Amino acid sequence: MNGATVVDLFAGPGGWDEGMRLAGCTSVTGIDVDEAACATARAAGHARVCADVAATDPCEYAGVYGLVASPPCQAWSPAGLRRGEDDRTNCHTLADRMADGDDSTAWTAWADPRSALVCQPIRWIRELRPAVVGLEEVPPVRGLWEHFARILSGWGYTTWVGVINAADYGVPQTRKRAILLARSDRLVLPPEPTHSRDGDDGDLFGGARMPWVSMAAALGWGIDDQPSCTVSSGGTQTGGAEPFANARYRHKLATHMAAAGSTGLATPKDAEAGPADTVTGKGTAVWLPTRPSDGDWFRHRPATTVVGSYSPDVIAPPGYRTRTSRQNADGGVRVSVVEAGVLQGFRPDYPWQGSRTKQYEQVGNAIPPPLAAHLATALGLGIGLDDTQHVTTKEAA
Repeated sequence: MNGATVVDLFAGPGGWDEGMRLAGCTSVTGIDVDEAACATARAAGHARVCADVAATDPCEYAGVYGLVASPPCQAWSPAGLRRGEDDRTNCHTLADRMADGDDSTAWTAWADPRSALVCQPIRWIRELRPAVVGLEEVPPVRGLWEHFARILSGWGYTTWVGVINAADYGVPQTRKRAILLARSDRLVLPPEPTHSRDGDDGDLFGGARMPWVSMAAALGWGIDDQPSCTVSSGGTQTGGAEPFANARYRHKLATHMAAAGSTGLATPKDAEAGPADTVTGKGTAVWLPTRPSDGDWFRHRPATTVVGSYSPDVIAPPGYRTRTSRQNADGGVRVSVVEAGVLQGFRPDYPWQGSRTKQYEQVGNAIPPPLAAHLATALGLGIGLDDTQHVTTKEAA
């Protein structure tokens, strides 16, 4: 959309920015305190202000049309220590206090100091009253999003809250996320899925869906008869970005990975002793399953959730939670930063900055751009939005 301004809180390396750009929204200002993430976003061409969201005055962004946010999820995520669970009641209380204009967090002790950050969108929405709002978090935050929705309804917004699977929108990863969408000027609905586990032909009203994208297909691991999950412009029934590119791009991806040092294939040296070590783009290894019981799951289904810590270079096999820890599960696949980024829906040449640890952290914490593109389209932050509906008030370096 031309001339519109959207503020992206806890913007990280650019998941929302990339998604909105794909949907047609290019004037986005992101705010994040992490310098490496800001460097990545800037290298990718996204405007970034390196600052603490909680210490920033929202009035500096008065007049923005939209607000999106993916607050830190470490305190709530199943992949972490989940100390945020102990702060659940405090977060609900803080949401009400912020809605009433009291932004203090010193009235109680916090089990995890990051927990209170999840309520920052309420403070920003209260001050800015943007026309559209999009929030994304791990599934355990759904109850808090529903609380937010009640607050926003009292401010005149229509809202939708639910948990969606990124694989249903072309992301080669079964990443489930709690979503809140809100608009002050019209009804808001979630985006229609474009993919399903096995695909389908739709019904009399259309709605055909493509099969989920497998991990191997997305990374170009020796599969030529399936498209990779990369994002091109336009083409879906929802009017947003098309998260399913063509054979030419698949060839480009394979060429890029080969140039980076990744063959995409691995042959175990000893099927009884352990996984193989195939060198990839960042000097890391791809570990493929070696036991017959593990099979080649990565060739037939999306990756499990890409994480940003606790062995972030390991993609755990499906069902690992029923057997052992994610890091030690048989059948895990080790990936480079580039490969992890592709599984998260970023283009393979995305310019990740910072240390190797910081790069994995950025990948795992970001919202997948194809998912963000569909959410942005559902919110109207895309091609075709009337230029008279928004005002530009701030430019960021």
